[in-house]
Order: sequence, then C-alpha cells, then structure tokens
Amino acid sequence: ANRGIRRQLLVPVPPWITITHLCFMAWTVLAAHDPALFIGGFLFFLGFAKATAPYQSAIDLKGPLLVGFFLVSYRLLAPGQKTIRDLVPGAVVCALGWTVLQGIGSWFVARQVAQWSALYGTIATVFGVLLFLRIAAWIFLAGAELSAILRTRSVAQTD
Repeated sequence: ANRGIRRQLLVPVPPWITITHLCFMAWTVLAAHDPALFIGGFLFFLGFAKATAPYQSAIDLKGPLLVGFFLVSYRLLAPGQKTIRDLVPGAVVCALGWTVLQGIGSWFVARQVAQWSALYGTIATVFGVLLFLRIAAWIFLAGAELSAILRTRSVAQTD
C-alpha cells in the first residue's frame, strides 16, 4: 500500500502547469491595484488548482486570508491616509500572533477541559475566553503600532 502512495507523490508536474502558475503570479502583481481583476484572477486560479489537483499540493489559504483580514481592518480603522504597503508588516505580525494564540489556546483546551468540573469548568471557560480576547487585542494593537512605527521611520528617512 505504501508503494502506491509513494508513486502517487512522485508524479512529475507538467511544464504547462508551472508556466500557468508563473502567469498567475505575474497577473497578481499586475492586477494588485484593481480589486475586480485581482479577485477574478484569484478565483480563476482556485478553479485551475481544483482542475489540476493531481499535480498540486493542497492550498492552505488561512495565512493569506488572515493577513488580508487584518490589512482591511487596519485600513478601515486607522486614521489618516495610509497605503496598503505601510500596513503589511503589522498585518503579517498580527496574523502570525493570531495563529500562535489559536495553537496555544487549542492545545490548552485539549489538555485541561477534560479535568474540569461542571461548575468550575464553566467559570474557567469564561475567564479563558476573556483572557483569549485580551491577548488577541494586544496582538492586534501590536501590529498596528508596528505599522505606525515603521511608517514614521520611513517618512523621517525621506525628509
């Protein structure tokens, strides 16, 4: 059984799929400033990936979607005119922090919840959720601060 799986993993990727991936990357760079073209290209890429699934690894969109969510959040919530480029470092840090916080939280819950009694478990769950939200807020603010500090430094260097 393992030999069949091993052979399946060693299927060579046809050159036209690699070329198409490079074209999608170029399209993403060229269409980055027009949301309709960018989203259209992204949806076409997802369809292409589904159609050529035997030659592709699984697509994990959690990280890029988190970065995109935090970019939109910082863009809408931050006062003043900021470019997306100014907000990217903070959004990446926030997405990484959120992922780490989720991992630690799920590890802790998996290990501890089975040992809690009904009454104290409920109280501990409420406090745990509050602590999770507080740490998540710190991570969100740390990402925003990082973006603001880096923007201030870049503006100071250009003056």
